[in-house]
Amino acid sequence: MDLEYFEDWLVKRTRNDPAAGVMEEPTSPGWLLRIPPDWLAHAPTPAAAKPYATWASQGQILAFPFRNRHAYWPVLHQEGTPGHRPVPGFEPIAAAAAGLRPGQVLGFIEAVLIDWNHTFAEEPYLRIALDVPADQAYRFGFITAEEQHRLMAEARAALLRIMDEFISWAADDGAHASYLDKLREARGNARAFQRLTRRYTVHKRPKFLVPRSSWTWPGRSVAAELVAGSPPDLLQWLAGAAHRHSSLLLEQAMQAAWQRAFDQYGFRM
Repeated sequence: MDLEYFEDWLVKRTRNDPAAGVMEEPTSPGWLLRIPPDWLAHAPTPAAAKPYATWASQGQILAFPFRNRHAYWPVLHQEGTPGHRPVPGFEPIAAAAAGLRPGQVLGFIEAVLIDWNHTFAEEPYLRIALDVPADQAYRFGFITAEEQHRLMAEARAALLRIMDEFISWAADDGAHASYLDKLREARGNARAFQRLTRRYTVHKRPKFLVPRSSWTWPGRSVAAELVAGSPPDLLQWLAGAAHRHSSLLLEQAMQAAWQRAFDQYGFRM
């Protein structure tokens, strides 16, 4: 199912509605969202909002603007009686949203539902994956110390290769010998080397991006990890990481959409 208006889908779906959908471009890179079927959002009238607002203030659920009122997520149907109850164990995920402005909460919820391990029939134009820093992956027990050291060594080798490529490019571009000497002296020092690259004023200079030692998260969505019983510290970290990375991917998706439109239509006088 393709999703155009995420908040409408979130609030209006029932337990019997589809629990997955692909967010449409250009508002996203086209990632797949999966929601536990029983997790619902509810937008009560102001007169009936008190218990939901209390749960949100206690960090049990999240509140976000929906039309002329607030909606609350995630809640479950209260079996046997009318109304809802919070999803048990959601507090660590809600804690990762602490400090967000009301207008950012919906994006956070979307990030919590992204399936980071979905295989697409047609590969998206942006890489939809969640990379965990190697030291964090080791701390959570996902990799061994040997694997962490291997990832760090690979990142170091990639950094030196990128530095050598920049030095070669600058030399071919006619950079002054003294500048090239400074680049060679800074080889291996990412911060110093990056400062030097910014001093090169050529408009189309290569971007110098420092590779990080990381491990690709093989799991599903953050919501699915809660259902599977993952520990609270992992849930809180994953929720924050998913939100930060999805925000970056959204920015890249919008830039790519703008570039495609510019390439197709150019300047219109």
